[in-house]
Amino acid sequence: MSSVQSYFSLLRDWKRLPAYRAEPRVDSIVGFALPEILLHNRNERVTLVIPELPLRIGSVQPLHEGKSFSNKSYKVDFFVMTEGGKNYLVEFKTDSGSRREKQDDYLEAARDVGLGAVVEGILKLYQATTYKKKYRYLLAKLQKAGLISGGDPEHTASVTRDRLDVLYVQPHAKDDDAGRDILDFVAVAEALRERFGGDEFTEAAAQAFLAWVED
Repeated sequence: MSSVQSYFSLLRDWKRLPAYRAEPRVDSIVGFALPEILLHNRNERVTLVIPELPLRIGSVQPLHEGKSFSNKSYKVDFFVMTEGGKNYLVEFKTDSGSRREKQDDYLEAARDVGLGAVVEGILKLYQATTYKKKYRYLLAKLQKAGLISGGDPEHTASVTRDRLDVLYVQPHAKDDDAGRDILDFVAVAEALRERFGGDEFTEAAAQAFLAWVED
């Protein structure tokens, strides 16, 4: 067995343990493959993927504005922009049953307030944070994508396409997932093989995702 096969075999084994979190180990594979996943399954061309996008609490849940924690943030696994004008908040789970109601609530709240409010919230987080360098890098990406304008540090939001959609990437849809937009791990595996098929790493990753469909 090669080192690649051994690695994914180990992941599949460890994922069966009660406290092991597989998401941080494979989320980069999903993020890397998201453009192909959406092209293969939705015919949508991705123009931007940002991992761990901060959602400012006071901005996505305005009832908390002004409270001591309003400048704290939730995180969404990926923010995705597409050529056709769609914007996705993508939440990735390696276990369909690990989703939390609180998480669904703040993602839906972000969807409801729209992309403009989310970007304004990031600008406010930049003003409040001590991690200026990392936030400046994030702001540069948003500026390049046309979502903010102005010079550092006085940026202003410049959002012309405000709609956000919430997309879940998880092993399979559950009975209570009616009405939610879900791509399952079969779709992930197919997209990996379609775009990167033939190499050992991709095939081992695809097999792992297929094995997790019913885990």
